[in-house]
Amino acid sequence: MLVEAKELGPLLAQTEEKIDLGRGALMLARTEYPDLNLDAEVARLDRLAAEAAPAVEAQMDTVWRVSALRSFLAGECGFHGNEQDYYDPKNSCLNQVLERKTGIPITLSVVYMEVGRRLGLPLLGVGLPGHFLVKYQDRDQAMFLDPFHDGRTVTPAECREMFERMYQGKVPFQNDFLAAVDKRYILLRMLNNLRGIYLHRQQLQKALRVVEMILAITPASGEDLKQRGLIQYRLQNYRQARQDLESYLFLNPQAADAEEVKKTLQELKRFSALLN
Repeated sequence: MLVEAKELGPLLAQTEEKIDLGRGALMLARTEYPDLNLDAEVARLDRLAAEAAPAVEAQMDTVWRVSALRSFLAGECGFHGNEQDYYDPKNSCLNQVLERKTGIPITLSVVYMEVGRRLGLPLLGVGLPGHFLVKYQDRDQAMFLDPFHDGRTVTPAECREMFERMYQGKVPFQNDFLAAVDKRYILLRMLNNLRGIYLHRQQLQKALRVVEMILAITPASGEDLKQRGLIQYRLQNYRQARQDLESYLFLNPQAADAEEVKKTLQELKRFSALLN
């Protein structure tokens, strides 16, 4: 198992409240930056919180404190969405988001959540498909923020409109899309973004590192075992590929693609015989 995957295990073994989301997100960035100093990057989040504190703590009402944080991050610091090069892997690496002040919705949301946490603001992640958001929820109201678009506030109706524009009616909107998600979900979604980017770019070694981390979070995921096996196959790591594909079939004997996977396994056995 790769180092990053081993690191994720102990972090995610903790309760939801104790999971350090910022540190976890920085671990994922080691696919691009293997020697990344996690402590130094966590200290950046600490400094942001210290710089935001005077403006945030000057507000008595929590909603106004959240607004002050948004103004600081988007206005003073200039955090914004990278619309010019959305699929640059740097946008999924929290260290680069902190450095360049630009990223995709989920990484920018992590910045808001982690700086907010340090200031006592319980900001939650919202897993709206296609566009991650942040919200503050109390007994009376829910306040949604869109960190990709300068931290603007959006209503539930505007969230729905955004979703319907993205999916053009092909996917029905569900109110659950605006529910808070846990930190494991956030890290998995970040990893899935990176996996898609690396596979599109044919960067198979990096894609393999990402799938290893995904399996550290969801070790019984047959689909991810299958994908790791197929990546190993393309990398000519035939023994590892066989192990993963056989595990996939064991977990999913009635899978729709079972026959296709069995054919791949036959090819792997032929390759193995040629190598022996």
